[in-house]
Amino acid sequence: MDIVKNLLKDFSDEETVTKQCAIVWELGNFGYKAEKATGNLSKILAKNPHWRTRAWAAWSLGRIGGKKAHKALEKAIDNHYESDEEEVVYNSAFWALH
Repeated sequence: MDIVKNLLKDFSDEETVTKQCAIVWELGNFGYKAEKATGNLSKILAKNPHWRTRAWAAWSLGRIGGKKAHKALEKAIDNHYESDEEEVVYNSAFWALH
């Protein structure tokens, strides 16, 4: 069984934020071995309605690495944030690149 594939399958917008964060965090723990999750994590970082899930997606992308992950993180950094919660997403993306 492919655990990365199963984790991606388990992720849904209907899950609780806590479960979303746990799945995204677990993907990041696989590092470069979860590279196939980069596209999904990039979408989560860009569009998920929950700032905590997006912040963990940034962390995971930093752990996975690669050109696609770096592009998604750079795009998140270029966004302008107006709330404290969104600032957390920015900081997560910034530190994931460094």
